[in-house]
Amino acid sequence: MPLTKVQIISQSLTLMGKKPIQNLLNQSDIVTAADQAFDMLLPSVLSTGFWRFATRIQMLSQVLPAPIGGYWTFAYQLPPDYLKLVHLWPHNYDYEMYENHLMYSNFNNQFSPLFIEYIFAPLVQTLPSYFTLYFIYELACYLSLSSA
Repeated sequence: MPLTKVQIISQSLTLMGKKPIQNLLNQSDIVTAADQAFDMLLPSVLSTGFWRFATRIQMLSQVLPAPIGGYWTFAYQLPPDYLKLVHLWPHNYDYEMYENHLMYSNFNNQFSPLFIEYIFAPLVQTLPSYFTLYFIYELACYLSLSSA
């Protein structure tokens, strides 16, 4: 059964010996901290591993005009939900990521498109139960440092 953000936060608080919650409105400082930590920790925890449920493959589109400078000849737009690179197809090691939304490369996609396999943040309700349990412990661990 998928859990919501409130249920995940409530489970984390329960692990810490706090009362469970039903919503995030007008709550104590620890609940407010948990709400803020949730939004910060989820992308971080997802990008620390290669979670297959949070992996997507997409074709990159070239950005015009070409980058200014002497080394890079092409720029590609990274997906808006991009968190972490897994692979490029065709394999290419001549690239750099800039501003977390552009990839500069000398790869010419005139003959074949450039695909990226990357980690993204799925909706909370679609997280698998094994990851949800892991994230409950991660959130409780993070919050326990601030409430000690």
